[in-house]
Amino acid sequence: MRVAVKRESSVSYALSCMSSQRPPLSFRRLIAWLLYAVTALAAVAIGAIYLFRTSFMPYHSAALGKSWARFTTPIALLLFYVPALLATLSVDQNTPASSPWQPLAIACGLVTVGFLMDTPWLGERGMARHDTRT
Repeated sequence: MRVAVKRESSVSYALSCMSSQRPPLSFRRLIAWLLYAVTALAAVAIGAIYLFRTSFMPYHSAALGKSWARFTTPIALLLFYVPALLATLSVDQNTPASSPWQPLAIACGLVTVGFLMDTPWLGERGMARHDTRT
């Protein structure tokens, strides 16, 4: 004999969660929300400035011709590895699972050491000064 179980749809469940029966935001959550909103509005404003500008910003023209690939590679790698490391550490700390965070930490360390060894902020002149080859 089958028992009929009434299942609530995910939409109605989501709507019930958003009802007015929710407790009010705490002061800390309200401040956090306001900080997020200010940051989002600033990002939209900066994006609009770049979108509607008819010429380069002065610092863009000064930066043309520089080797930015030396910055983008480590930044892209860290943008991948750091969130993965944080998520893995969160799983490791908050669940009984033993997650493999060590390889991610090693990867972050290797990328950081490689970036510091490359010294892209010194430019080609700085590299020539620190190059020990003759």
